[in-house]
Order: sequence, then C-alpha cells, then structure tokens
Amino acid sequence: MRRLRVALALALAVVLSLAIVIPATATTVPMSKLRAFHDSPDTPAVDIYVNGARVLENVAYKTVSPYLPLPAYKTYQVGVKAWDADADDAGDPWALGPRAVYLGRGPTTVAAIGALAYRIDADTGNDARALRLRVYRDSPGIAGNWAKVRFSHTVPDAPPVDVQVRLGGRWVTIARGLGFGQASPYVTLKQRTWWGPIQYRFRVKVHGTSTVIATYARTLYKSQTVWAIGFAKPADFGSTNGLALFRTRDGWK
Repeated sequence: MRRLRVALALALAVVLSLAIVIPATATTVPMSKLRAFHDSPDTPAVDIYVNGARVLENVAYKTVSPYLPLPAYKTYQVGVKAWDADADDAGDPWALGPRAVYLGRGPTTVAAIGALAYRIDADTGNDARALRLRVYRDSPGIAGNWAKVRFSHTVPDAPPVDVQVRLGGRWVTIARGLGFGQASPYVTLKQRTWWGPIQYRFRVKVHGTSTVIATYARTLYKSQTVWAIGFAKPADFGSTNGLALFRTRDGWK
C-alpha cells in the first residue's frame, strides 16, 4: 500500500505540473491540498481527472491518494471514470464529472461514493445512493494535547446512524441521524494522558435504536475521519465488501 501511495503521488505531481501552470513567484502563492478517495464498494478501479488531465490511473476501492499541494482560492474540475487501460482518454466521457471543486486554504477530500447498483432506478430515475462525487472539507487539527475526529456515512444500503463515544463511563452521542453521504462535524478530544495516548471506544447504531452495527477502538491522530464503508448486506449486491470502518489521517503533510 505504501508503494502504491508513493506511486500515486508521483503520478499526480507529474501530470498536474504539466496541466497547471504556477507563476514564477510560486513561493508567495497560498497553497491548499486535495486528495481523492475511491469509496464505492461495487465500482471497479477508476481513473481520476483534474482539469481534464488524467492524474491517477487504475485506482482500486479503498485507495486514498496522498494530498497534492495546489494553489489555493481556485476552482478545479474533478472527474472520475472506470479505468479501461486506454493510454489516451482524450475525448472519452467521464462517468462522474467534471465536478467543480473550490479550494480554499484548507485540505479537501473528493470521494467517489455510492453504488453502481443504484445508478438507474426504474421508478425514481437517479437514486440518491447512486455513484457520485462528494466533497469533504478536512481539518488540519489543532495544537496542544487535542485530537479531532469525525464520522462519515458512506454505506449505500444502510439507514441513518447515530455515533457515540464512551466518556466517563457512559455513551455520549456525537452524531445523530447521520445519513448516507453525510459527515459529522469534527469533535475535539484529549489525545493523551501523562502515561500515554488515550484509546477511545466508539460505536455506530441504527438511528433511534439500540442496534449496534459497528464498533471502533483506537488512539487518535491529530485529525482523522472514520468512514463507514462497504455494504450492510454485501450478498444482495454480489459483493464481498461488507460494512467496515476505515480511517484516514486528515490534513497531514
């Protein structure tokens, strides 16, 4: 995985250096960061485009690219299409996009979420759980003995959920009624005590019920997103990608 991420970073930097012209005074240009996340459990490997240039190729499910530094306060066109081993995709339609993504100073994740199985619905047309691009604004974290954590619900066939953390011997709700495609606000928690990092316990429940569908226990990065990914009932989709929790380190250099 580490080699793959390094390769993706190099490919992204090389292509974008050709596609995006940065002024000679680049040292004075405010910079932002953008990364891509393949988070669609029944979608094959994809190619990712920025400003019309293919910047990532053959990206598999659950792959998160490194952050790419880009000039801030600009709008970039991001698109995704199924990988087809074509050396030249010029003129090929993009399955998703182009999606206009404005970058401020903060880091941003563009995730391909949803499922191909929901792409066309005979009764409703495009389903809300269909394959789509979603933009998430990440947090770089804060100084001191603090960590920031949020949860993102990207399980296409799962209902809204509540997220709780164990604090002081009781379960405290930190996100209520989180629907598909939504991310909770970041919650700030103490990162460590004098004897070491704190391991927090989280649980995800079906909204308004006592049914626990996932649990999570980890020490915390300075900033992270915990993604609920996969299918709640993978067999219904002919998939082996069941519901799981997947963590990304946010705003990291």
